[in-house]
Amino acid sequence: MPYNGLYFNGVPEASTYVNMYPLHVTGLTARPTEITYEYTAEPGAPLTRVVVNHTGVAERLVWNTDTGAWISFFSRGARDVTCDAYGKCGAFGLCDPEAALSGFCGCLPGFSPVSTPAWQMKQHAGGCQRDAVLECRGGKTTDRFKVVPGVKLPDTQNATVDIDAATLEECKARCYANCSCLAYAAADIRGGGNRSGCLLWTDAIGDLRLIDSKQDLYLRLSKSEFSGPSISVFPTWIIIVVSVALIIILVLLAFWFSTSIGQVILWLEGHAVCLCIIRKATGNFSGENVIGRGGFSDVYMGRLFGREFAAKKLRRDRLTDKGKEDFKREVKMMSTLTHVNLARLLYQCREGNEWILVYEYMENKSLDCYIFGEQNGLVSSLNWAQRREIIHGIAKGVEYLHGKGFIHRDLKPGNILLSDTWESKIADFTTAKLFIEEETDPTVVLTPGYVAPEYSSEKALTYKCDVYSFGVVLLEIISGRRRTSMPKFLLHAWESWSRCGHEELLDRKLADPEGELLAGLARCIQIGLLCVQQSPEDRPAMSQVVAMLTSTDSQLTTPKEPTANMGAGPSLQLISDDTPRPSRTSISLKLTSSLGLAA
Repeated sequence: MPYNGLYFNGVPEASTYVNMYPLHVTGLTARPTEITYEYTAEPGAPLTRVVVNHTGVAERLVWNTDTGAWISFFSRGARDVTCDAYGKCGAFGLCDPEAALSGFCGCLPGFSPVSTPAWQMKQHAGGCQRDAVLECRGGKTTDRFKVVPGVKLPDTQNATVDIDAATLEECKARCYANCSCLAYAAADIRGGGNRSGCLLWTDAIGDLRLIDSKQDLYLRLSKSEFSGPSISVFPTWIIIVVSVALIIILVLLAFWFSTSIGQVILWLEGHAVCLCIIRKATGNFSGENVIGRGGFSDVYMGRLFGREFAAKKLRRDRLTDKGKEDFKREVKMMSTLTHVNLARLLYQCREGNEWILVYEYMENKSLDCYIFGEQNGLVSSLNWAQRREIIHGIAKGVEYLHGKGFIHRDLKPGNILLSDTWESKIADFTTAKLFIEEETDPTVVLTPGYVAPEYSSEKALTYKCDVYSFGVVLLEIISGRRRTSMPKFLLHAWESWSRCGHEELLDRKLADPEGELLAGLARCIQIGLLCVQQSPEDRPAMSQVVAMLTSTDSQLTTPKEPTANMGAGPSLQLISDDTPRPSRTSISLKLTSSLGLAA
């Protein structure tokens, strides 16, 4: 199970803890009988150690300064079930923990069982064999690569590491050039699209299993395994004539039947997927699969390639020039951004009048469902420790956006999604904008309560506008109150902090925090007040915010008192987020805009 720069690939559970006291592998030593990793912790993190006890359980312990004892932070033992048995499905076999009826085993694409009778008896050790031989000789090849998504990478016994490759395209080129190379994968996924290093497999691939992971394996197959025309022996001019004739016939048929010929536009910005696949995965856009409706789009839940997704389907009456431009901007932007705290765009499709964005599905909906107490039972399910980690995650996501040159412009709890592990994901990039120095914004987007004063009054758009919105969201998370619930929310927050530091601001729907957690929340409140200062120059940059949140050693400045009319300004383009949502239907409507799929 190789280390991919964030966690060990075979332990997907560890991805949940990537942003909580992360460990950074700084060295790797490989010997015939062992592989040794060296790691360091982030500054300010507690003392930590990793041990394997007598039962075979790997456990990470951290030192609790309050109790003076080691506490378990993360543990993972060998699970004697289904796919955890080494090499369960043999060479080129793939274990699926959810496929109990087939004995959990199947073959990789382009492969079939070596012994069908043995597999029928659920004896899978013999593995799988190729359906078509590879065609690679003398450095020339017609082979192609097929992505196998969401897997634990194969045993690295037959693998080599090429750390000099900077991107996946370079990995692909190096594997192409070696006829013995059967598959490749990114060695380090921390850079998102700019991955670093390659893992190359040159012999039988084994010990593969499906996991809930973002790591992909690229498998070498014969060109015959891919749909599409094969190489023709006819002269080029005949091919051209026939192709032109077919195009003319198709155009005539389109006019004849008064319908358009669907074409999936394969843009460079994102991964295109056929409309027929999305139709099947959503039950032909069945009403039972609707998870949200808005003024511009409907959102459907489905399952594609083993993972749940949310498909934002633009309504046909919204296929205006502006609607199309918003769609293209969202695709272009999201295809360049990859971060654990951003909602992930999986696929996109534009076929005829069907324009669809496919995002990862967030089981726990949006943040506002939990912190404002509008649904019974939801508030208590988000404790203080989780709220603090959500704040940290939002900060890191915004910092990443700013590092890429983007401003979100509409940061609010409704646009913060929560995964099944309560990891925060920033969504709704339809209003996001590339930052240009000293440029005013002619299309100001205002959500009451979250907009920076200089943006609403002067159209002055800078990174500090997002910092202001983040500060408001932070104070809402801790207080459990909407910014718009009282006219002088920020002034009240500052006065309460000035009197007692934190006690009056804490959400009374939760039990009082204690010890280190209480101190951390008090620090968060002061950071939030610094973020909502009247003048942009008095607000910290998001990189400074992240540093202040992750370190308890740095001294914080004293926030200035907010002005009484702070946050007021003209509503040039108003996006209201203040309507109460007491019913199940209204939650679904909120989910539409909070999936990064705002209507």
